[in-house]
Amino acid sequence: MGRNVLEKQSKLSKCKPRLGRLEKHLLKGTIDTAREFVNNIIGRYKLFKENDYERQLVNEAAFLVCPASIESSEDGIGVIINKNKFATLTYVASPSKTDPTETGIDKRADPFIMDTILEVAEKKKFDLTLTQVLYKLSSHQNTKETDKELSNLEKIKNIELKQDGRYSLRLDHQEQDIEILSKQEFDGEHKSFKQLYIARIDGDNPSEVEMNTHLLGLKLRSAGLYSYVPYGDQIGAMRGSLPSNEFDTKSLGKIMSNVAAAMWPGRSTIKQLDQEGIIIGFSRDGVPVYWNPEDPKYNSKHLAVFGGSGVGKSTLLLYMDYNSIAANCDFVHIFPKQDFGTSAIRMIEAIGGQLIKIGESGQCFNPLMVFYDPKIHGKDTRQITMAYAKHKGAVTNFFSMVIGTAFSKAMSGVFKLSLSELYRDFELVDKQAHPINLDKWVDGKNWPSLGDLLKKWEKWLDQAIEKTAHMKDKASIQALINYMTDILPGEELHWLDNKETFKPSGRYICIDVSEIPEGYKDAVTVLLVDIINSRMKSPNEAAYKAKRRTLIMLDEGAALLENPGMQKHIKKWFREARSGKCSIILDNQDLEGVNVLLPVLKANTDATIFMCGMSEEDIEEFSKEYKFSAKDKAILKTPCINKADKGKFLFYMNGLHVPGQVQLSGIQKKIFFDEHNDIPLSDECNSIYNYELLEGLEWIRDKGVMSESWLSNKLDVNIKDFSRGKNLTPPTDDMSKVIWLSNDIAKLDKICGESQDHYTTCYLLAGQLQLAGCTEVDVHNYGGQGVEDADVTCVMPDGRVLWVEYAHPGSRTKKQIEEQKNKQMRFCDKWLCVCQQKNEQDIKEAVGKDFYLVRGKGLGEFIRGIANMKNNQNGPINEPESVQTEG
Repeated sequence: MGRNVLEKQSKLSKCKPRLGRLEKHLLKGTIDTAREFVNNIIGRYKLFKENDYERQLVNEAAFLVCPASIESSEDGIGVIINKNKFATLTYVASPSKTDPTETGIDKRADPFIMDTILEVAEKKKFDLTLTQVLYKLSSHQNTKETDKELSNLEKIKNIELKQDGRYSLRLDHQEQDIEILSKQEFDGEHKSFKQLYIARIDGDNPSEVEMNTHLLGLKLRSAGLYSYVPYGDQIGAMRGSLPSNEFDTKSLGKIMSNVAAAMWPGRSTIKQLDQEGIIIGFSRDGVPVYWNPEDPKYNSKHLAVFGGSGVGKSTLLLYMDYNSIAANCDFVHIFPKQDFGTSAIRMIEAIGGQLIKIGESGQCFNPLMVFYDPKIHGKDTRQITMAYAKHKGAVTNFFSMVIGTAFSKAMSGVFKLSLSELYRDFELVDKQAHPINLDKWVDGKNWPSLGDLLKKWEKWLDQAIEKTAHMKDKASIQALINYMTDILPGEELHWLDNKETFKPSGRYICIDVSEIPEGYKDAVTVLLVDIINSRMKSPNEAAYKAKRRTLIMLDEGAALLENPGMQKHIKKWFREARSGKCSIILDNQDLEGVNVLLPVLKANTDATIFMCGMSEEDIEEFSKEYKFSAKDKAILKTPCINKADKGKFLFYMNGLHVPGQVQLSGIQKKIFFDEHNDIPLSDECNSIYNYELLEGLEWIRDKGVMSESWLSNKLDVNIKDFSRGKNLTPPTDDMSKVIWLSNDIAKLDKICGESQDHYTTCYLLAGQLQLAGCTEVDVHNYGGQGVEDADVTCVMPDGRVLWVEYAHPGSRTKKQIEEQKNKQMRFCDKWLCVCQQKNEQDIKEAVGKDFYLVRGKGLGEFIRGIANMKNNQNGPINEPESVQTEG
C-alpha cells in the first residue's frame, strides 16, 4: 500500500507540469472570454450612445419642424418658435413655363428653384427649412381653370381677326389640347395641382433673420423667381409649412398657379427674355422685363430708345439709371436740357452721385488735355501713346463737327501738325510722339489751351505771310483762325479756353450740357463721350473682367446722327465703348434726320425700345428696318394722353416684340417727379439693414449719424429709417460728402441741445477716430456734458488721452474758448480745437497755432497720422501744421 502511495505521488509529480499548463490555459481562456465580454459591453454601450445621440438629434430636428409653441412676433414680420427661436417665412414661385401671365412654378422648374434657394442658404450660412405644398384641384376648380384658358384663347382669336382678318390655327390646336387635358381629370389617374414652396429661415436674432429673408428675396427676384413674404400672416404660412393638412388656400392662392396638367404647354415669349440685369419695366401682366448687357447673347451691348416728347422717355432713362445700381452697374448720363418735370438733378442728388455742369456757370474742362489715368492705362508707353493718339483724333473730330463740311483734308492736316508741335512745346511728348514727364499729365494746368493753339496758328500765318514757312498752308491756317473766333473773350465758347482738369471719377455721374449753345452742344457731347471712353479703358484682361459695366446714356443723343457723315465715327464709337466695358444708350425725339442711319443703329445695338404714342409716319419708317406686325403697330399707336399711359413701350430684342410699361415705386416717384406721398421708406424695403456698416460703429449709428464712407454692400440707394442730411459737410477730407441722419432727428434744428452741424460733426469725428485705432471713444452732448468735458474724448494707440473741442462760427467767444482750453488741458495729454475756415483766425488767437486744426484736409491728415501710429506702433504721430485749410 505504501508502494501504491508512492507510485501515485510519483505519477502526480509527473502530472504537475501538465496541470500547470492546463491551469494556465483554462485561466487564459477565462480572461479572454471575460475581456471579450467586457469589450462587447463597451462596444454595445458606445453604439448605444451614438445611436441615442442620433436619435436625440432626430428628435430635436422633429421638435423644431413640429414646434411645441408658435406665436407671432409683435410687429407681424415673423414668428417666435419655442419662446427662443425666430423665423420668417416666404412663399416662393416663378413665372410659369406654361403661362407667363400667371405666377407659379412648373414641376420641371423645381430643381432650379431649389438650387437657387439652397445656394443662397449655403452662401449666407443661415438655417433653412424648405416645404413644397401641393394642393389638389377639385373637378369644379379644374373646370373653372379650363374655362378661363379657353376664354383667353377666344379673346386672342378676336383680336387677331380684327387686326389681320384671320387668326393662327395654332390657337385651335391649343383649344384641343386643353380640352383633352381637362377630360383626363375624370379618368382617376391624371390629377391637377397647384403648388409652391415655403422657405422658412430660422435664427436667434430677429434682425439677422429679416436681413437673410430680404437677401433671399433679392436673389430670387434677380433669378426671375417670384417671392412674397406674408407679413401679418406668418402664423398661416407656418401652419402651411408644417406636415399637416391645414393651410389657408385663400392666402396661398395669390401666388399659386396651375401645373402643366391643366394648361397647354405653349411657347412663352416672356421666358425667352432676360431673367436678370436692369429692369426697364413690366409686361402687361406684371412680369418684369430686364435688359442684361452682360448676357453672352448680346454682341454689341448697346441699346437704342426711340420716342416722341412727353411719352415718358426721360422717365425711362432715369428709371434705368436707378435700376442699374441694383444690377451693380455704373452710369454716366449726359442730358442736353433740364426737365423740371422729370429731374435728373434730383435723381443724382438723391443717390449721392456726381453732378457736372458744363458751361460758363458750371465746370469747364480743357479740351486739349489728354485724359490719361495711370490706374487705367498703366505705365506702359504703348498704352499711353495710344491714349495720346486717340485723344488727338477726338479733338480733331470735335473741330470737324464745329466747322462742318468746310473742314477740308488740308485743314485737318494743318490742325494735327500744329497740335503735335504744341504738345512738344509744352514738353509732354518728344519728337517721336513718345510720352515724357508723365507726372505733369494729370493736371490740366500743364497742358496747352485753345488760346495757345490759336497763338500757334497766328504765328504760322505770320511766317506764311513773310514767306519763311507754311506758305502752302496759308489758306488753311487762315480758315482755322476764322473759325476759332468763338473762343475769344465775350464769344459763345470763351469758357472752353481754359486749363481746367475734367474728372468724371464717381460711379454715378450726370453731366448737364444744357448751357452749351445749341450749335456746339452735339460736338461737345461727342468730345465728352470720347473722353469718357478713354477713361474707361482697362490695362489688361483681368482688370476688364473685374470692372463694373458703365452705362453711357445720351439723352436725345440720336440727334447727333442727323449728319450722315457721322456714320463712320459712330461705328468706331460703339466699338471703343464695348472694349471699355461700356454700353451706350442712345435716344431721340423723332425720326427726322435719323432714318438714313437706322441700318447703322440696328447693326450696332442688340435691343431697341420704342415708346408708344408714335405717329403713323414714324411707325412705317421704323417698320422698314424692324418689321413690325399689325399688332406691334397697334401697340405703338397707343396714345399717351393721360398720366397712366406714359411710359408704355415695345421692347424689341432678338426678334421678340414685348409690350411693357415703366412702373415707379413710391420713392422713385418722389425722386423723379418730386411727388410727396405718405409712403415711408420702410414700406419699400423689407430689411432692417439694407447695407453693411463698418464694425464697431453701431453705437454712432444708434445716435442717428452715419457717413456713406462707412457703408458697403448697399442693397438700395436709400437706407431704411435714414435720410440724407442737407447742407452738412464731412469733418475730414477723405470722407464722403453724403451724410445720413435718422429720420427722427433729420428735421430737428437742435439735437440734444446742439445744432445739427455740431451734433453730426462730433459723431462723425468720433467714428473716424475709432476707425483710426483709438479706444474709449466718447461724445459728450450738451446737457450731460461736464464743465471740464470736451466734445469728443478718446485714448490714442500710443496711450495718450486726446480731447477734441469743436467750435463752429459764432458758437463761442474767443474768451470762452480760451477758458475751455485752460480747464480741459489738465485732464488730457493732447488737446485740440477743430474749427472752420470762417472762424480760423479767432480760434488761432484764442488757443494758439499748436492747438487747433481746420476741418477738412488738416483734420484728415491728423487722423491718418493716428492710423499710421496704430500700424507702426513705433513712435508719436506726425502731426500736420495747424493752419491746413478745409478740404
